Amino acid sequence: MTTLFIRLVPRALLSSDAGDADGAAPACAFAVVSDKGHIEQEGYQSLLELKPQVAQTQRVVLLLAASDVTTLHMAVPPLPAAKLKAALPNLIEDQLIVDPASCVIATGARIDGMRAIAVVQRDWLEHITNGLLAMGAKNIKALPSQLCLPLESSLDGAATAAIVQRRWQQEIQQDVSVRLSKQVGIGVSVTSHDQPQKEALTMLRILVPGGAINLYVAAEELAAYQDVIAAEDVADIRLHADDWSHWIVGAQACDVNLMTGMNAAASEQPMNWGPWRWSLALATLVLLVNVVALNSDWWRMRSEAAQLKSGMLKDYRKAYPQDTVIVDPIAQAHQKIALSQQASGAAMPDDFIALAAQFNTALNSTGLNPQRNLVSSLEYRDRSLFVRFSNAAQSAGLDAGGVEKLKIALTGNQLLLSQPPTDGVWQIKAAGANK
Repeated sequence: MTTLFIRLVPRALLSSDAGDADGAAPACAFAVVSDKGHIEQEGYQSLLELKPQVAQTQRVVLLLAASDVTTLHMAVPPLPAAKLKAALPNLIEDQLIVDPASCVIATGARIDGMRAIAVVQRDWLEHITNGLLAMGAKNIKALPSQLCLPLESSLDGAATAAIVQRRWQQEIQQDVSVRLSKQVGIGVSVTSHDQPQKEALTMLRILVPGGAINLYVAAEELAAYQDVIAAEDVADIRLHADDWSHWIVGAQACDVNLMTGMNAAASEQPMNWGPWRWSLALATLVLLVNVVALNSDWWRMRSEAAQLKSGMLKDYRKAYPQDTVIVDPIAQAHQKIALSQQASGAAMPDDFIALAAQFNTALNSTGLNPQRNLVSSLEYRDRSLFVRFSNAAQSAGLDAGGVEKLKIALTGNQLLLSQPPTDGVWQIKAAGANK
């Protein structure tokens, strides 16, 4: 995944009314870095000129000018992320000279109860990010540059600083960034006319009154700064040539991303569907095939059901042409067949004689009715046999065990107890008979 790193110039130079004598926009340092960490391209271009690089890379990392970002180092209570975000404006209100509601606030990791807090003007960050999104940016991070300075290359207890010098209009603009520790950074902007190096070092000593400093300046400015340091007899400032290598490492280690402090509407970035297009196309094709298959199967089964129903109606009308109302041809056909069998004298399983004979066979097979006095009466109605047992039922052995034995015998003779016995009356029907 390629990443475009951009070191923004201070807001004063990028504002709409700023411009040099030719009306050109100020150039920002940039570097295109591969996923393996190799610098593929670097240089200086205005934001508008960086449109091709913005569109081609997968991520844009903004290093905001140190003078545009206020960094605080404060004790913060251990709150969940959502509650901390809501509480931050009140926690830092006394540290700001502007309304916290007009700012974007982001925090870093909590170390020993302390957090690094970065604050930037919301309208400024929205202006930059909206412009990048319009140019095709897919993912944006915004980091304070003072917290991207390297710590690993500094001496024990030494601060790290960087001075970026730009000539703009009739003045020399210098952005001074200082990192005192992992969570503490400072940034100021210095405007010079005659002696920019001396004025920048003076400001640097105001920010860091004592102690060693590792200072990064542009390679072409090294000689001028060495002359000033030699003239001032300053031994505890060590000069290094500025390049992208340490900025990239510092940006990758920085956990204060100001884009996390943007509201949902301002920080919304369009989803890059490019890498997913083949997967989405395949998923859509699979879904389409399944939908077509399911619908074709449903239509086939629906057609078969319609043909089967039409055939049954046709056969029923052919067999019974006198019937005009046909609701359920299968049930009506069964009813017609049963009536026809009864009319021809054939015994039906749910006739009284058949039910009584089967019940007698089942009862005798249990051995519970040796004296033929267990049954008090038989009644036949609604194709069911209602059996009432005599008062001698208990003495005849029709207890719980006998009842279970009789039920088993009924089942073996194609009979069933259609409902539990009530008041000594059993309702018995032929197995498979319509209720």
